[in-house]
Amino acid sequence: MIPLTTPIAKRLSFISVAFIAAVLMFNNPVFAEVVNKPTIEDYAALPSLQSVSVSPSGDMIAFVHSIDEKKIVKLYSLKKREMVAAFDAGDILPRYVYFIDDDRVVIRVEDSGRRLRGYQGIYDISNAFVYSIKKNSMRQLLTAGNVIYSGQTQLGDIVGLSEDGKYAYMPAWAPKRKGSDEIHFSLVRASLGQKKASPKVHESGDNDVIDYFMDGDKVIALESFSERKNRYRVEVPDGRGWRTIYETTEPLRPFSISGVTPDKKHLVLLATDAKTKRRTCFTMRLSDGEISSRLFAHKSKDIAEVITDINRVIYGVEYEGFSPSYAFFDEKVAKRVNEIQAFFEGQSVAIVSNSPDWKHVVVHVSGSLYSGNHYLFSEGKSPLSLAEQFEKFKGEFLHPIFEVAFRAKDNLVIPTLVTVPFNKRATLNNLPAVMMPHGGPESLDKIGFDWLAQALANEGYLVIQPQFRGSEGFGADHVLAGRGEWGGKMQSDLLAALDGLVADGVVDKNRVCIAGWSYGGYAALAGGAFDSEHYKCVVSVNGISDLPRMLKSEKREENRAYAVYDYWKEVIAKGDLDSDGLNAISPVKNAENYSAPVLLIYGEDDEVVLPEQSKRMYKALKKAGKDVEILEIEDEKHSFESVPNREKTLRVIIDFINENLKQ
Repeated sequence: MIPLTTPIAKRLSFISVAFIAAVLMFNNPVFAEVVNKPTIEDYAALPSLQSVSVSPSGDMIAFVHSIDEKKIVKLYSLKKREMVAAFDAGDILPRYVYFIDDDRVVIRVEDSGRRLRGYQGIYDISNAFVYSIKKNSMRQLLTAGNVIYSGQTQLGDIVGLSEDGKYAYMPAWAPKRKGSDEIHFSLVRASLGQKKASPKVHESGDNDVIDYFMDGDKVIALESFSERKNRYRVEVPDGRGWRTIYETTEPLRPFSISGVTPDKKHLVLLATDAKTKRRTCFTMRLSDGEISSRLFAHKSKDIAEVITDINRVIYGVEYEGFSPSYAFFDEKVAKRVNEIQAFFEGQSVAIVSNSPDWKHVVVHVSGSLYSGNHYLFSEGKSPLSLAEQFEKFKGEFLHPIFEVAFRAKDNLVIPTLVTVPFNKRATLNNLPAVMMPHGGPESLDKIGFDWLAQALANEGYLVIQPQFRGSEGFGADHVLAGRGEWGGKMQSDLLAALDGLVADGVVDKNRVCIAGWSYGGYAALAGGAFDSEHYKCVVSVNGISDLPRMLKSEKREENRAYAVYDYWKEVIAKGDLDSDGLNAISPVKNAENYSAPVLLIYGEDDEVVLPEQSKRMYKALKKAGKDVEILEIEDEKHSFESVPNREKTLRVIIDFINENLKQ
């Protein structure tokens, strides 16, 4: 055990004290050694439970249950203590389930990377169904070709319900008038009950409209963005047409609109505060477009998302960080949520569903003691345990996760998650380790059940997950510090965490591998190319290796928005696309630098990072005479959602790392 007087305690300040104190807690005899060590199959399993939702009365629970890779929507009556319905959505996966009332449930299905008969290319698909418990009937809300344009695939969004509750308002491409070839992005009214009722165009927009906002049956604002002109607008109805209340010209949208205030007189915006550099909320007055001062503000956290009801009326916000925290308009709601979170002190507690009056709240609990448990809190009742996402991982089977922090060479704080092998928690001495940078890169790791980190810890490795500059959740300055730092300071941030742990005897510097997925795969390959003395092996899953080729494919991808290309230009090179500069930070162009063995894994059907990125890296390393292996995962996309494919990938990664670190 590291004494508190060692350099690590001084460098990590109060964060390290919490880290060490938490480790001490896990030395309690209650946490016995694991008798039945989990298998690779266990770690590769998908969550058995997703999208848990509670009805307005608190009497019904809806959820998606994974059974042998099939996802079944189930509705359970707490009052009757029985399942009242169960059905599968076919080959399109149900992602979200939520109640309109105690009878009707909306089921949103999604799939990505699908090919459609009669159309070229690969598409992301979404659709929405409504199921009536009383009638035992299912209805698809929108069908391509029925009133709306036949060639669209994104039909799962509901932006509001009619005042009588009989209709859902949904954005879709539709002809301006019957028989017209002119297609506009419109707002369509879909029946929630009548089987033979066709949808009706409620408001016809134009090609630049991207969203609609409602007050009952009235459209009170629309949002538009012209990629061709880089023009962003917010418009409101004025009785004769549309009046612009806000307009700006720039390549990226200045903010996102998340919903409306309860009085329906303001839109709720998410944007970065110029003073605090934190993502926060503002309001825009619909009468004149005036933007308010900060609506919710936190000194050290960004807003992750706005919490709204089905009509997108705002309740409050969720803040980003390793675990979620919240703020609400209603002080009673805030107090209730705080009490629920305090019930699971030290764990990550996330709100997943609530009744409109907040008398019934479902939370998801994860961390060092929970792999992902759902609980229902109903006013005046004891908490009810609903189900576990990973039934084979109880508290004693989990490897503890801790928050620490390090300082980069330029003094930037790098928040870091460390997963400690359970049977090494008492010593923390000279451990083999895996550096595991996250994808994105504008993303972040969170406290929860990370199947890859837990599986590696189960092999005896300390897993290090630094939130390098460019990661979100720690303020705009932290994000912007990563601009133009691919292959540079974003890499040295990883070393700041590694060097700190090595200096204090926690990690054995001669037994460290680096592994990552997507951007994390790039970071792993860059680690092998530019920091070869620190890593004994490199694992890249769907990783980027050739930046000029990546940017070229982004630019020519006809289904990609210009804004996406502009974003990548700014993130990677601050807009400077000098080929020599990009080649200098492309691992594929620096294959001769590698000294560690490399494992490349890619999904055959990955459309996010094309397979050629891994294939070209393999050829470059082979040509340079380096030790490299490559594995194609058939019928797999970017995230690997097939259990057999996850198991195969995990087994190969573990065997490869063991071969290089357990010699």
